[in-house]
Amino acid sequence: MKIQNKLTVQFLLIVASILGLFSIAVYQQNEDYRQDEFFSRLKERALTTSNFLFEVDEVDFALLKKIEAKSIYQLKEEQILIFDDNRKMLYFSGTDSIFRGNYAIFDKVKKERFIKHIVERKEAIALYQRTKEGDFYVFATAFDKYGKRKIQNLGYVLIIGYLVSLLLTLLGGLFFSGQALRPISKINEEVNEIGFNNLTARLSTGNGRDEIAQLAMNFNTMLDRLSQAIDMQKSFISNASHEMRTPLSAMKSQLDVMLLSDRKQEEYRDTMRSVLEDIEGLTLLSNRLLSLAQSEMDISRMRLDEVRIDELIYQIQQELTKQENTTSFTFDFKSIPEDDGNLIVIGNANLLKSLIFNLIENAIKYSNGSAIKVILDFDNTFLLLEVIDSGIGIAPEELDKIFTPFYRSDNARFAKGHGIGLSLCAKITTLHRGFLHIDSIINEGTTVTLKLPHLIGQKAQKKEI
Repeated sequence: MKIQNKLTVQFLLIVASILGLFSIAVYQQNEDYRQDEFFSRLKERALTTSNFLFEVDEVDFALLKKIEAKSIYQLKEEQILIFDDNRKMLYFSGTDSIFRGNYAIFDKVKKERFIKHIVERKEAIALYQRTKEGDFYVFATAFDKYGKRKIQNLGYVLIIGYLVSLLLTLLGGLFFSGQALRPISKINEEVNEIGFNNLTARLSTGNGRDEIAQLAMNFNTMLDRLSQAIDMQKSFISNASHEMRTPLSAMKSQLDVMLLSDRKQEEYRDTMRSVLEDIEGLTLLSNRLLSLAQSEMDISRMRLDEVRIDELIYQIQQELTKQENTTSFTFDFKSIPEDDGNLIVIGNANLLKSLIFNLIENAIKYSNGSAIKVILDFDNTFLLLEVIDSGIGIAPEELDKIFTPFYRSDNARFAKGHGIGLSLCAKITTLHRGFLHIDSIINEGTTVTLKLPHLIGQKAQKKEI
């Protein structure tokens, strides 16, 4: 079922329920009022008749019956019966068939003094009257011809009004639901025109204030992110292809040259070493590309461990020491924690190792042989890692660009690299809800500050929540 039809049906059901309850309430209230008013009239007729009989000496049974027969106040199909305390009939008008033989009613009237009820289609009252002449039972019944005719007419009016109102509600519901959903239909048409090759198109946002406009703005925001992601993907594929093609071309050229003629054994060795370096570079590139892809994943889908950052740094220090022509670095604590939880981060061990390894490796690569310092500290929430070098530095205008994949600053092109390391570091840091900040001065050095939430801080946050 279309939303327009569904809204119309729901609206119709709501209005039908409200109108139905209202009509029933109006009808019932008028019927209750009619009954109360007629019972009051019936009681007045019964008391007037009994008073004539007992308080006016000149009036007897026969005369009273003639007076009542000529009374303009006599009700339709009226019956009035009067009994003494011994239940002997003293007076009746009409027929006495309704109460004849019903002795239980006398006991009830004597106990309650006044009762009213419905007898067949008539209203009836019974009262116990005390006078100077004695105690008497007075019964009266009548048919409210005009009152019931008015109620019946009111019922017809309410039914017709109910049906007409539902018809108007149906037509109005179809019209207004169509009007309300027209912006959604327009959005649907505009969405159908947006494709992979037309991501620059955007939805109209109408007045910019209501929920539909908010939906369109959110959709446009999503399109902006999608377009940005696709552009980044295209750029990533293009740069990755270029970075991989360069060493592959170099390897092919070297091998082609070697195959042109016989070479000395030493030349073969030199070529193999060069090709091996290119292969190692390709391996490093592919590993970093894989880590970059991993950093785009949801961390909840990864294996998470309790990782001690100081132990991770010691491992990296040992691995770098084994490499040739690599500047060593010093590692120290700014303050010694009393609880090991201040040194533990909940995260993916491989990605965290790749993060810290890249930060230290970059510092070594661009330090110009100067000393590298790695300092570990902590506060109530975060573990703080500083990597400090006195190398070539980074220009201020390039600080905002260095986290872009495959971007390399102008003064760093002398060293081998692919421009993936810092972008990978930024993504891994964000994935672990941390912060990465770089301060740098050209030809004076760079300080990289990494902040990651430690185990103690995470436990404290959970307690507060």
